[in-house]
Amino acid sequence: GVVAGGPADSGGLKDGDVIIKINDQPVDQNNTLSSVIGRFSVGETVTVTYIRDGQQQTTHLKLGELPN
Repeated sequence: GVVAGGPADSGGLKDGDVIIKINDQPVDQNNTLSSVIGRFSVGETVTVTYIRDGQQQTTHLKLGELPN
């Protein structure tokens, strides 16, 4: 889910959005979201491509630290 006030929320993502790419790196069965995100640093701005209501969209967000 999307954490209120977190990077995904600030980038405009909503629960139910399906992330398919981070900076042109695919998110799929072979590359999980956590493994792709792990390739970037906290504070780095990335481009997120996602599907919402059957439409492909993009947003930019600044990565934050994982909550405990």
